[in-house]
Amino acid sequence: MPTIFFMSSDDSDIRLEDSAIITMIDFSPTELIVHDKCSISDIVKPTDSTLIRWVHLAGLQDKQSVEQLGRQFGIHSLLVEDILNTKHRPKLDARSDQFLLILRDFRLASSLQMESEQVSVLVGSEFVLSFQESNIEIFSHIRTRLSNPKGRIRNSKSDFLGYSLIDALVDRYIDVMDELDDRIQALEDTSESWDKTSLNEIYKLRHTVGVYQRNVRPLREAVSKLIREESEIVVETSHPYFRDLYDHLLHVGEMADAYKENLANMLEIHLLRLDAKTNETVKILTIVSTILMPLTFIASIFGMNFENMPFQIDYAYPIVVITMLVIGLLLIIAFRRRKWI
Repeated sequence: MPTIFFMSSDDSDIRLEDSAIITMIDFSPTELIVHDKCSISDIVKPTDSTLIRWVHLAGLQDKQSVEQLGRQFGIHSLLVEDILNTKHRPKLDARSDQFLLILRDFRLASSLQMESEQVSVLVGSEFVLSFQESNIEIFSHIRTRLSNPKGRIRNSKSDFLGYSLIDALVDRYIDVMDELDDRIQALEDTSESWDKTSLNEIYKLRHTVGVYQRNVRPLREAVSKLIREESEIVVETSHPYFRDLYDHLLHVGEMADAYKENLANMLEIHLLRLDAKTNETVKILTIVSTILMPLTFIASIFGMNFENMPFQIDYAYPIVVITMLVIGLLLIIAFRRRKWI
């Protein structure tokens, strides 16, 4: 199967397949039916009210499959357009019978490059549709939880599965923030030996934290809106879980703010050290120039090609040299008394 590369909105390469991979899982407290790599024609809106159907589509570049899935589940064309548009910031479209939450999944590369892809979660009364750009496995632990017949997902409504998918991505936000914390702490521990590479790393970390801030804030507002608005989909028993999700996002936002401030302080300290080093260099050069200036003046006079040099005495040159040394020594003593050197 041919492979193409997609440049995400965060300037990161994500490998994408040219056709979607679709998984369908039907579950209830007593049943679990898993269909891997389904054909789009085999997937329809569920008619059995005792089962909840979860369809996961990996590969948004397969526009035809996404649109067909939307038609088969009665999804409004504007929502399908939002799902296909991978340049969205996190946003919520909540209706009486369904809601769509668009957010991003993040991964931190070893080069401090932030890799991300758009993930959309659409929750209806008896189904959940999830869409992601790539075919990287991001919900494997949700499938593991579904295998437990006594688990909360198996014994809850569709909104709890939607919450679980969103929570899985937010948990990864926290993991990435912890990794950023380790990187920042490592920079702080080596602050005495910072160089140009360290400065570049600080700039990269600031950019990464900024990306988080630009995504966490609207996502937090979307989750808050989902809690506040009355909906047939999000039942009262699920509100505590969505509030907990909001608290996690609040925590991530506070961490991002703290890291960005810390990095700004580190950058300021680094620049102040560079300024201090430059000032010290200029100071030394100025002192050397000041010491050499009168010596150069005297040397320039006695170095002229006069036919009759001044002070026509036998020891004129030794006297001049000693005079120059004494002047230089007196200047050094004067600078030291003023604590300039």
